[in-house]
Amino acid sequence: MLQVVAYAFLASVALPIGALVGSKVELPRPVLASLLGFASGALISAVAFELFDEAFEHGGVGYAGISFLAGATVFVLLDGWLTRRTARRASSGAGIGFALLAGVTLDGVPENLAMGSR
Repeated sequence: MLQVVAYAFLASVALPIGALVGSKVELPRPVLASLLGFASGALISAVAFELFDEAFEHGGVGYAGISFLAGATVFVLLDGWLTRRTARRASSGAGIGFALLAGVTLDGVPENLAMGSR
C-alpha cells in the first residue's frame, strides 16, 4: 500500500511543480507549442492504448463506447461553458484557476476511482 501511495504522490506532484514554474517563467511560443503537442500526444496515447483498452476488456464494446462518448460530451459541454464563463475575466486571469480546477477534476476523479478499485 505504501508503494501505491508513493507512486501516486510522484505522479501527482508534477501538476503543482509545473504550475509554479509556469506562473514564474514565460516560455517562448515555440517551446510552449512543443510542450503542449507532446502532452497531447501522451494523453491520446494513454487513452488509446491503456484506458480504453482496459474499459473494453472489463465492460465490452457497449459500456466502453458509450462511456467514452459520454466523457467526450461532458468535456465538450464543460469546455464551452467554461470558455464563455471565463472569457470576460480572461484578461485579468481571474477565471483561469477555476477552469484548471474543473479540467483536473473532470479528468482525475473517474480515472483515480478506476485505479483505486483494482
